Amino acid sequence: MIEQVPVIVVVPAHNEEDFIQNVIETLPDFVDHIIVVDDHSTDETQHRISEVHSKANLAVITSKNRGVGAAIDSGFAYAIEQFEQPFICVVVAGDGQMDPNDMEALIQPILQGRADYAKGNRKIHSDGLNKMPLHRKVASSILSVATTLASGKTVSDPQCGYCAVSSSVLASWNFENSWRGYGYPNFWLIRLSSFGFRVKEVPVRSVYNTSTSGIRRLPFFMKVGGMMAVEHHRRNF
Repeated sequence: MIEQVPVIVVVPAHNEEDFIQNVIETLPDFVDHIIVVDDHSTDETQHRISEVHSKANLAVITSKNRGVGAAIDSGFAYAIEQFEQPFICVVVAGDGQMDPNDMEALIQPILQGRADYAKGNRKIHSDGLNKMPLHRKVASSILSVATTLASGKTVSDPQCGYCAVSSSVLASWNFENSWRGYGYPNFWLIRLSSFGFRVKEVPVRSVYNTSTSGIRRLPFFMKVGGMMAVEHHRRNF
C-alpha cells in the first residue's frame, strides 16, 4: 500500500516468455496484488509465470486473444469483482517496456486527489523519445493530433499505455462497450474526457528492448482512425 491505498497491477501478456518473469519480479514492493492476463499465449509465458518469485499476491487469468484492450479490461473487471474499494490499478505491459521505477510518481496524482486517471508521457521525460524508432515517432505525432481533436484535450503521447486509474473510474466503466485492440489508450482518453474525469500526465522513461510489435500499421491506422472519428462526433453531438 501507499498511504493506506492498495495498489493493484494489471499485466497483459501475449507470448512474452522472454520478459514476463522479470516484469513481475521487478515491480515495486508497495504493490499489493498482481493480475496477469495471459491473452492466449502459445509460447512459454505460462511456464515463466509459474517460476515467478513475488512478494505480492499473484493471480493469473486467461483471455481469448481478443486484443490487448480486452485483456486489460479483463484485469480491471477482475479487480473490481475481487477487491474492496478504494484502490488504484496500474497497467504494466508484459513486454518489459515500462520502467517500474516510474510507478510511484504515476500514482501520486490519484493519491493526492488531483486526478482520476494518470498517464505516462515519454515526451516530457528528461530522456525524451531518443530511443524510439523514427517511424514510431512519426506515427505518435499523427496520433497525438488525432487524439487531441477527438478528446478535446491536448495529448502529446497517446500511445503510451503506462497508466494508473482509480477504482471509482473502473466501477463506472462500461466494459461491454470498451475498445479491445491496440487503440485502447486513445479510446480511454477520449471517453475519460467525455465523462469529465480528470486526467494528468506524468513523465515516464521510454524503454526499448528486443520485443517486436504486433501492430500492422495500415489496418491499425484505418481502424483506430475510424474509431476516433466516431468518438469525436459522439462527444460533440
